[in-house]
Amino acid sequence: MPMNQAQIRMGVDPLLSALAQEYAPNEYNAGNALFPHVPVKSRSGKIPMWGKEAFQIEDTERAPGTVTKRTGIAYSSQTFGLIDHALNAPVAVEDMEEAEAVPSIDLAEPSINITQDKILLSLEKEKADLSTNAALYPASNTITLAGGAQWSDYVNSDPAGDVETAINAIEDAEGVVPNVCVMSTLVARKLRKHTKVIDYIKGIGMNITKVTNAQLADYLGVDEVVITKAHYTDTAGNNQYFWGKDVVLAYVNKNPKSNKVRSYGYTYQKTGYPFVKKPWFDNDSDSFIYGTKDCRKPFLTAVSCGYLIKSAIA
Repeated sequence: MPMNQAQIRMGVDPLLSALAQEYAPNEYNAGNALFPHVPVKSRSGKIPMWGKEAFQIEDTERAPGTVTKRTGIAYSSQTFGLIDHALNAPVAVEDMEEAEAVPSIDLAEPSINITQDKILLSLEKEKADLSTNAALYPASNTITLAGGAQWSDYVNSDPAGDVETAINAIEDAEGVVPNVCVMSTLVARKLRKHTKVIDYIKGIGMNITKVTNAQLADYLGVDEVVITKAHYTDTAGNNQYFWGKDVVLAYVNKNPKSNKVRSYGYTYQKTGYPFVKKPWFDNDSDSFIYGTKDCRKPFLTAVSCGYLIKSAIA
């Protein structure tokens, strides 16, 4: 990882930072699917909120010798401010083969991964909290299921019908088709046992030994179903799944570098982050300390490109 002068002054370790930046456990696939990362050079700036002008029909005819008409895509903007996140992890000299030597990469990597797990866990919660907050959506782009309409009712509910309603709402609002559907493993377990899902798969002659993500996507009529197993422990010590019983459908720009596109959301991350500082020795704990830092913030940039189904299961 090439370092700038500021990183050199902060004592960034380029090799260890590369390990941190490459660390991407699959548990956090749902957040990345909805909020792809965009590198930015500043901690604050403007988020381009592109309009629908690209879909408007314009008169493109040009008579010989006449001035060519001009077009453009205007946008509004909102200010973003990135948040710093940091954790230190110790490597005790007792765990090292030679107390006089700086810990090897093999010994340092697990400690760096621990800090990254904690930092990524908090980021995943930010993304889940944003995408499952019904108050942030237009009324036409969210629904709360109850009773027989919940997908855990294998007789009365209609998951494909609910998703079709969501697709239509996004198309009506934005003129785009959602390309990703995010749900927790709690919802996926119910869907895989749903009689309408199984009947659909049988009806098209597909194998139902195990209902796959691709088969669920085919049934629901979306490009991709992303199922997350990511979870955290709440303050009461209870295990909680991100996205829980909710389902999110969204149109997400798969090429974040092309940001002149209305997309559900992005995670803005400062260029060069996360990084790991060069380790230092702490005499009080007889440990080498590895400090990992990140600087980022997820944003909903076009929430009407998404649709939230609350309480999809009981």
